[in-house]
Amino acid sequence: MPSGMSYFVKKVNWSPKMFQLGSHDLIEQELEVLGRLRNSSVMIPLAYTLTTRNAHLFYEFTEKGTLFDVLHRSLGTCIMLKSLNEAQIGDIELSKVIDPSKSIRNLSVVVGSVGYVPPEYAYTMRVTMAGNVYSFGVILLELLTGKTAVSEGSELAKWVESKEKHNFDQILDSTVSWASQAVRDQMLAVLKVVLACVSVSPEARPDMMSVLHMLHNARN
Repeated sequence: MPSGMSYFVKKVNWSPKMFQLGSHDLIEQELEVLGRLRNSSVMIPLAYTLTTRNAHLFYEFTEKGTLFDVLHRSLGTCIMLKSLNEAQIGDIELSKVIDPSKSIRNLSVVVGSVGYVPPEYAYTMRVTMAGNVYSFGVILLELLTGKTAVSEGSELAKWVESKEKHNFDQILDSTVSWASQAVRDQMLAVLKVVLACVSVSPEARPDMMSVLHMLHNARN
């Protein structure tokens, strides 16, 4: 900006069916509500512009980029990081009005990106704590393997499941695991936690307090 300030600007193109459904005004209403939200974990639009074709949403600039950037040293569109210890979630609750013609059964609209969605969501259509544990487990897998949530045409959790009975060394990021035996042992300990988190059965997954406890133990 002329003032020297930097902002993230997201351009949102309207769905062709949006105006037929009379939902354009809902965007403005949703943005007004979101603008009044006070939550340090959510990206709040500082300003917006609306036209008949699209919207531009202005956000505080986060110099660390996204979680994807940090994990994979690349450009992504995931969780924005104010610092390496403080993440923010973007686009909360906007998806339902950005394209209201989409069914609630559209996974990308309701619960997030492919690769992080728990398998049971396909038939339950419910967002649960067990589902959140699964998504967290996928992020840990990205750290351990150096791979993205969807890699080589397969979801990372499914890829690991196909490998685990054969050789753990095929799973761990070799550029890290070979640093020392101590590092490899810690990675293997965390992998055991991860495998519990991404269990196909929601009932078999630990709760987050248990996950935290197990991660602490894995450091020792």
